[in-house]
Amino acid sequence: MLAVITGTELARPYLIKIAIDEHILAISAPMRAFAPREAPGPGVLFRGKVFIREKNLSASALSQAPTYQLIQYDQQFYLIKGLILNPGTDKYLIKKENGGYWLHREALDKGEEKYEATPVTSAEIGLFREKDNRALLKLSLVFFLIAIVGFIFNYLQVNLLQATSQRIIHNMRIEVFTHLQRMPLAFFDQNPTGRLVTRVTNDTDTLNEMYSSVLINLFRDLFMVMGAALIMIKMNFRLALLSLAVLPVIIGAAVIFRRYARKAYRIVRTTLARINATMAEN
Repeated sequence: MLAVITGTELARPYLIKIAIDEHILAISAPMRAFAPREAPGPGVLFRGKVFIREKNLSASALSQAPTYQLIQYDQQFYLIKGLILNPGTDKYLIKKENGGYWLHREALDKGEEKYEATPVTSAEIGLFREKDNRALLKLSLVFFLIAIVGFIFNYLQVNLLQATSQRIIHNMRIEVFTHLQRMPLAFFDQNPTGRLVTRVTNDTDTLNEMYSSVLINLFRDLFMVMGAALIMIKMNFRLALLSLAVLPVIIGAAVIFRRYARKAYRIVRTTLARINATMAEN
């Protein structure tokens, strides 16, 4: 059950990543244009040519057709014959010259570059976005189903943990109370009633918190870290290793924090036990 919950929590951001990178921002992905009879696969038929994104083509097909790209400039989409590596950040200018539109871009190593630009209407943009829209709809449904599954399993987990922890604490309190009843009268003369009451109630509540929250969060966080690490390695091995390089520093900081936190928490628990004993006594 915990593995399913962790899987749903990891799947949701990964689906969002796919939706953004491969469909929402893919409108500016490089494409190759083919004659209708020479197209190596399905694409978008636009003004007598079939446009297919480069990621869907083989290496041999990439060398057989010119490169095109859709970019947005001043609230208008243009089909560029060429490739702008970073259309969102590169500086360029589109203006009308000699009855047509041209994109002017300053390249550091080549000087000014000039690309032919064709205005594309909103209806024509819909042709290029049609497959992406269908894919986004499917991803949305999958995301919604995963969210429902995660909610159901999380609900079942919370109820199961609460029922189990309450059963454990119930048995523990009965055993402690039964043990107290067997103690001699001298024991009750040496220990205030408030201290005994807080041992049976408040201290067992602390154990309940450990069973219902601490342990489950520990294993869930561990699975989350392992799952995130696997996804990062799959996406970019070098970047994942660079990110994981700081893991020893984090572990060291956690060990140091635990050492001091344990001492402080022990003092807090002791003081709280005294306060609870005094309140129960009075």
